[in-house]
Amino acid sequence: MRVQVSAPSRLHLGILSDGHMPRPWQGMGLAIKEPRTTLYAETSDMVGLRLVGDFSEDIATALSSFYSDMKMNLGVVIELFEHPPRHVGLGSGTQIILSAATAMSRLAGVELAIDEIALRTNRGKYSWIGVEAFNAGGFIVSLGRGRNQQKQPALRLNFPEDWPIVILIPDSREGLSGQEEEHALWQVRYSDQTTMNIHTCLVNEVIPGILEHDIELFGKGVESIQRMVGSEFSSIQGGTYNRASEILVELMRSEGLLGVGQSSWGPAVYGFTERCEDAIRVISKAKDLSPGIKAYLTAADNQGARVIYS
Repeated sequence: MRVQVSAPSRLHLGILSDGHMPRPWQGMGLAIKEPRTTLYAETSDMVGLRLVGDFSEDIATALSSFYSDMKMNLGVVIELFEHPPRHVGLGSGTQIILSAATAMSRLAGVELAIDEIALRTNRGKYSWIGVEAFNAGGFIVSLGRGRNQQKQPALRLNFPEDWPIVILIPDSREGLSGQEEEHALWQVRYSDQTTMNIHTCLVNEVIPGILEHDIELFGKGVESIQRMVGSEFSSIQGGTYNRASEILVELMRSEGLLGVGQSSWGPAVYGFTERCEDAIRVISKAKDLSPGIKAYLTAADNQGARVIYS
């Protein structure tokens, strides 16, 4: 049997609560159609797990642990066909691990829930948005971890797929990850006023903008939250945005894109529009600015990961 898994990337649009609050690590994010993680898995005659393709050491270790934890007494070959750049703010590590672990469990004839797979592979320790993006796509508000809970409940909305989204990734240093990221996250404490302002923007602008198909209202809310969150993290990342991202944020805004911001630690930045020609113009100007920039013209993914048998 052969299994193909294709998963969307995710944008992290902002941390809504810090790690010291009663419900830590609330956040909002969005699944996007491109770039994707796609891999193939099939059984083999030789018992054990074999990984083919650009698997980093940490991901290979996580998948080997999952294989052992599942007590799989069969041969599995997993080939990674495509994936987004790593550590740029698109959540590629989570999507690769969830895709591969899902494929393994299906080959073994075990229907594990995505939440269970995430916990077994140590995904969603802080942000649960990548887990929900894989599970069902759409716009996601993670409600933070409850007392003595490992997984996080989340709200999900279908997001307008007719709003083109521009993703720009500068040819520069990667965002934070691993122990460096963990240390940085625990340094931040939001004030009560900041917390109230963030949630006010979420409830009064971001969510109504999606439900009412009002891109200006949605964009206003996202940018306000981005500025507040970026201000809290400015001492860590050297400003409201990753320094490598700032010039691209300003380019997007000057060209009329809305809801412009930095995904997670960056350096990937995003912007929304209602006109495809506006998106194409921004990408062209970004390429003129620096030929090494990676650019994607994409849209929301309201489905999540696709699992195909052959």
